[in-house]
Amino acid sequence: MLELHVPARSEFVVRQRWLADPEMMAFNAGWEVASEGYDRATGCIRWPRTWRLTR
Repeated sequence: MLELHVPARSEFVVRQRWLADPEMMAFNAGWEVASEGYDRATGCIRWPRTWRLTR
């Protein structure tokens, strides 16, 4: 049986750090990325303070 897990915000700590690290995200710098919080100069994506699960 397949079971889906909806992760809690606290489970995204590593992902948050990666998205905020300019060295890790340098490959995204300069691109037209349609994501709220994207910084074109560094390639980083700011993690939103609040978020909603879309179904």
